[in-house]
Amino acid sequence: MLNTRGPKQRRRLLLANVVKSQILYAAPIWSNAAQCPSYFRGVNSTYRLCALRVRSAFRTVSDEAAFVIGSMIPVDILARESTVLASTRRTLTQLDRHQARQSSVTEWQNRWNSTTKGRWTYRCIPNLVSWLNRTHGEVDFYLSQFLSGHGCFKAYLFKFKHEHDPYCDFCLSGVEEDVHHVFFECPRFHRQMNQLKLAVGGVFTPQSVVDYMVKGTSEWASTSDTLTSILKELRDLERQRRISRA
Repeated sequence: MLNTRGPKQRRRLLLANVVKSQILYAAPIWSNAAQCPSYFRGVNSTYRLCALRVRSAFRTVSDEAAFVIGSMIPVDILARESTVLASTRRTLTQLDRHQARQSSVTEWQNRWNSTTKGRWTYRCIPNLVSWLNRTHGEVDFYLSQFLSGHGCFKAYLFKFKHEHDPYCDFCLSGVEEDVHHVFFECPRFHRQMNQLKLAVGGVFTPQSVVDYMVKGTSEWASTSDTLTSILKELRDLERQRRISRA
């Protein structure tokens, strides 16, 4: 699926759930095998690709960050959840399913706290429960770049040899243009970010921005619009540099 056109996240997630259901078929039988990385590599690769497509992300984003931003519980944890539910020797109730899901999210949270990957995403979304329980807001191509740190930032592009240097052209002080610099340090976008800073109030951090977004539909929309306008400008600047080098 294309990153900037086509179905939105909710419909992409619906398609991913079809794949998830197929993957988890007879999970209580094979869930123990998921503990062996070599047995589970192919399954996890497919599930990871679903997560990337759900959130319109670059393939360089780690599994851990992709699953969090896409609100998709890792499939090995879901397999163990299915095993627990299947072992219940009585008719399952809604409470049983709710408790099993809470245990899965707790296991996921512990894994998210301890991993060394996706640390920028962790700064934005350290608490999985508040992110998963929101009832509004979809992640698109541009918001995905902010939440992952993988996007049209010179430091990121330089890492993959798409730029000659990683430094901010506006600041001209040898500082790398990464996601934190663009949104929280660079004076180039102070006007847009100051409006967001006033809305967020208090300490202005990656986490406070996301905490503000999950409060409600209007907060999500206004924040997303601000971040998207900046990222579109960065994308245009990248295209101009590419044309000038051609």
